[in-house]
Order: sequence, then structure tokens, then C-alpha cells
Amino acid sequence: MKKLLFPVLAAAMLASCGDDGGDPDKSNYITHADMEGVRLVYTITDGGKTGNLLMTVDAEGNTAPFHFITEQGDRVAVDTMGNWVSNSRRLSDDYMILSGRFYLSETYTDNLIVNTRMGELCPTETDFSSFGHEAPTFKDGSGNIYMIANGSEGEGIFRINLSDPSKPEIEKYTAGNIYANHYLVNSDGVCFYRVEGLYYVKLPYRGIHEVSSLIPEEGNWETSVFCGRNGQFYIAASCDELERFIIYEFGYSQEGSAGGAEGDLQMSFDVAEVAELDGYPTTSVRNKMFCRIPQTGKHLFVSYGDLVVFDEDTRKLSMESVQDFPSRLWMGQTINNNV
Repeated sequence: MKKLLFPVLAAAMLASCGDDGGDPDKSNYITHADMEGVRLVYTITDGGKTGNLLMTVDAEGNTAPFHFITEQGDRVAVDTMGNWVSNSRRLSDDYMILSGRFYLSETYTDNLIVNTRMGELCPTETDFSSFGHEAPTFKDGSGNIYMIANGSEGEGIFRINLSDPSKPEIEKYTAGNIYANHYLVNSDGVCFYRVEGLYYVKLPYRGIHEVSSLIPEEGNWETSVFCGRNGQFYIAASCDELERFIIYEFGYSQEGSAGGAEGDLQMSFDVAEVAELDGYPTTSVRNKMFCRIPQTGKHLFVSYGDLVVFDEDTRKLSMESVQDFPSRLWMGQTINNNV
């Protein structure tokens, strides 16, 4: 079986996850898990009397004991004290994260990235324990996975880089220690995220910019970001002092070869006005996010008793009464934007 090397975030950002070259006899080392068809891993406990039992759930809801597999292929039931799962989430068809406490080959680890097709385990210092089940994950066009986690350099948005499928890498995608309570990533790896009410954009090879600084108009502008169909990003901007509300289209282009060195690929961007609201809503967009109405090109958010509506097809921005929209929209059937 092909050996998967999975570099992980450590003191120097990336460290190897593979053979350590130390012990010549590794036949009993745990390197894999039986992950065929597994959608979820959880813990059954009896209050500390005999130990914890790790269980799995498949897509049909069937449960079975979770098994580790040694280097020589022996299955090991995980039913001893010291093994438990606090967080289990499938990132894609090929990868899952497990957080908790795991005893692997004479050492403990708290976080695992699991290749679900091959069953290979990668212990990592990146902490997924606070990564809630409601926090989204994204994949770009190359299959790289983006998620919120906590590493040695603090919390932020991380990327599992799968440019070389045989050597995946996990790396910090945003700078500093931040809590991004809302973020979007499109197929080109362009990432918008919000920290303490302010939006930022991370562009591959172009660094990080505060979104409000991109607005070409004078004044103190508050912004939010939403994603339209086909991955198009839009910036909603409001200025109280000017009583203006504008939708901008965020455009970008890539130059150079993505297959070459990082410095060979450059990205340029521009912000172009799409529509301006006739009138001014009674609230700014600082903590507002547009939601897309299913099966339409319309996006909306609530401004007290009115709706601010952006029609992506007609490129019109309007303010409409709540009564003009079907009541089903207020029964949880509006959806957040998916890139």
C-alpha cells in the first residue's frame, strides 16, 4: 500500500507526517483505521468503569465498532481507557477530521486527519476541537479544502493543500490570530472573511486587504460580502454620512502559470459599481449578510420593516416591503450563499 505523507502545522508551519526512521520494527504501529463507508465516529462511555468504545456510523445509519489497523494489517478494537472522540466531521469524500484523545503507537494525539479512502491516519498539532459542526468547509477548483481551526500560530482559516495528492499539507491561510465568524472561498481560492464586523479579502499571491479600503468613493463605508451564482463575489457598501447604499462587483484576473513557482502567478483585481439604491435603508450593512432566495437570482437582507433586494439578473437594487414577499421566506427557507 502506498505510504501517505501528510505534513502538518508545527513550530515551523509545516512538518512531515510519515516515517520517523527510528524504530526498525514497526509491525505493531497503528497507521490506519477501517474507514470504509464511515460518515461519523462517536464515543460510548460507561462512566469510566471499563473504558470508552469508539463507534462508527455509515450513510444508512448503521453502527459498528471503530477499528485501528496496524502496519502489518491487524485490526485493533478501540475499547481502552484514553481513547475518545469529541468532534468528528467529514470534510470531503476523501478526508475526515477527528478530535478527542487517541493512543497511537506509544503516544497520544488529540487531532487526526483521516484519508477515508485509504484509511491512513495523520496526527496533527492543528486543533479542530472547537471547529463546530455548523462551520462551513469549502473546496477550490484544485480540490484543496478550507476550514476554521487553531494552530501553533493561532486561530484562523486553514487550507489542506492537495496540489500533490501524495503529500497533502495543512497550512495557515489567514494571517494572525483571528476568529472568522463568517467566511467564503471560491474555486480560485479567493477568500472573504469577517472579523469583529470588518470584512477582509485574501487573494492568492496578493496578500490580505480590508474590504472597506477597496471602495472607490470618499466617506466612511461599512461593507459586507456575499456570493452570487457561478462564484461571483459582490460587496454591499453603505455610508451613513452620504446616505448611499451601493453594490459593487469584485473582479479579478490571474496572469502567469499556476503550475510554475508561486511568484510566476500574479493576481490583479478591481471593484466596479453594479447598482445603487434609490433611497437609504434604516440600517447599515455592518452586521448584515445578503441571503439568496432559492432558485432565483435575488439576494436580500432585512432592514427593520423593509427588505433590501439585489437582483443579480437585472442588476437592480431596490427596497421592498416585507408584505410583498411570500411568508415561506420567513420560515427558514432563505439560504445562505454557497460558493
